[in-house]
Amino acid sequence: MDTLRKQKIIVYALLWALFLLMPPMRFLRIHKSYIVNTGYIESATRTSVRMKGGTTLTVGESYRAAFCEALDI
Repeated sequence: MDTLRKQKIIVYALLWALFLLMPPMRFLRIHKSYIVNTGYIESATRTSVRMKGGTTLTVGESYRAAFCEALDI
């Protein structure tokens, strides 16, 4: 299982279609280009998410309300 976590996977699909297939309690859409696994969120504000490993992502305006509600921010 650890090797799978380190691999990059390329998927040719629309992001919204892929998002509909994911478990909603485990994944959040935070931007038109980003879906995040909530188990890998290190910290979050209303406008950004810091992931384990150090990557920081921006929360898009149109996704902000749902994101903040899901994480009680």
